Amino acid sequence: MPPHGTALDDLGQNQVKTSLSPSTAPILKIPIELITEIFHHFLPGTYPSAPPLLGPGADAPDEDSPTLLTQVCRHWRCIAHATPTLWRAIAIFDSCDEQGDPIEEPDKLLLARLDAMRRWLELSQPRLLSIRVGETNKGHSLRAEAINILLENRSRWEYFGFTPWIRTELEGRHIHGSFPSLRRLAIDTIDDIEGQRIFDPVDSPVLDDVTLCSSQWSHSANDLKTLLPWHQLTILLVESAMSRDDVLDVLALCPNLVHCRFDVLPLQTSTATSVLHLPLLKTAIFTLPSAAEVTEAEPTVLQYLRLPGLSRLCVSQNLLLAEILSRSSHHTLAEVVAALECPRLDALHIVDASYDFLGSQQDCPELTKKFTFQNPLDKSILDAEEWGSWDIFL
Repeated sequence: MPPHGTALDDLGQNQVKTSLSPSTAPILKIPIELITEIFHHFLPGTYPSAPPLLGPGADAPDEDSPTLLTQVCRHWRCIAHATPTLWRAIAIFDSCDEQGDPIEEPDKLLLARLDAMRRWLELSQPRLLSIRVGETNKGHSLRAEAINILLENRSRWEYFGFTPWIRTELEGRHIHGSFPSLRRLAIDTIDDIEGQRIFDPVDSPVLDDVTLCSSQWSHSANDLKTLLPWHQLTILLVESAMSRDDVLDVLALCPNLVHCRFDVLPLQTSTATSVLHLPLLKTAIFTLPSAAEVTEAEPTVLQYLRLPGLSRLCVSQNLLLAEILSRSSHHTLAEVVAALECPRLDALHIVDASYDFLGSQQDCPELTKKFTFQNPLDKSILDAEEWGSWDIFL
């Protein structure tokens, strides 16, 4: 239930009182606190998800904007404008069609959204913000203008999701420096370029949940150290073309991780790597593309991890095969899992599992009681209740 303590400031209270007359309609006699609660339930989702800036339209046919509440009557408008929690979640450049594909919008509509965003930033004071900047209208000058306006309020960012366009300008490089209230960060690049860093170092004393998605992993081990406050992170999702050592370099900086997910490509590596202990890690997901082939017996990230607190492990069959073959032809899945030193493991999910592979592991009855599998034709997503949601806005 949304907090109400400071929902109406003194100015808002005065405006509401003056809008009432002795002969008010019954609906206007409803307590302000109750109306405020009704307004919050009017929103299509709960914070940090964002309602539409301009109301129902092609981008959100089933959702309503809080701006509609201001159009009912002056009394409601005063209450809505004096309730900052209605305006604290903002999404821009994220319009999609019914299939979820991005929609390029005309300048007139973009300008209207930009004006609405400015107004919402004013009305949401002094609340923390949920901000999402999507991928539409790539390269448009209004994107840079919107980002600059949002950065003027950087001290209030709590959730920030960004899909920067970096072919014509390095949008992501605008995101750097101090964000004192930022708790969750998601950077999802499109058309990124090999060797090009996507964003500059970000600092926040409360940041603990990060998602990084790109087709190219462009951060050296030295760059990584200052890129983020890694030691604070408890949740990390990385989807990129990373080598085994890239993954281990990142994990080594995150001693307090509780949940991690790496969707990576099987790039070869040659540097020696020491064993890494992550005692707090409870959920680990390591997946490869289903088309990735095991061409040689290469030790995987699993061989270098010790996870005494692990309770849930999801891993691709191809990654397991590479790990088993790198040890010896006599090794089994049970031995690979045992090497992780995870006595608390109670769930093992194998992605892209073939029946031949599963049949070869039936000599591990204690382990097979714990695992489920997903065959290559099943593209379903891991159950969010068991494996968690990796969307920072949910």
